[in-house]
Amino acid sequence: MAKDLDVTYEEMRNAAKHVGREKEKIDGKLTDLKAFIQGLVEGGFVTKSASKAFNESFQEFIHGMKDTAEGLTGMSDYLTMAADKFEQIDEELGKSAKK
Repeated sequence: MAKDLDVTYEEMRNAAKHVGREKEKIDGKLTDLKAFIQGLVEGGFVTKSASKAFNESFQEFIHGMKDTAEGLTGMSDYLTMAADKFEQIDEELGKSAKK
């Protein structure tokens, strides 16, 4: 028979922290990659138009990736909030059952 609810608060909070750490790693890699490409278009790939167009496209890509990665913050926050709410409701139900 399927369970309706099986929640481990600490596991949810740990998952939230893990997602947050991974988001920070992604941000760091994107920052490094942006700097690497910036160096490339300033030194190793310099043309009248192609390198500039490439750099503009790459900057748009980085911006989009950072916006996408920001979604991980929302997911991390959700997991934390859900764990807190489930724990709070469980405690309240436990108290009201004792009355």
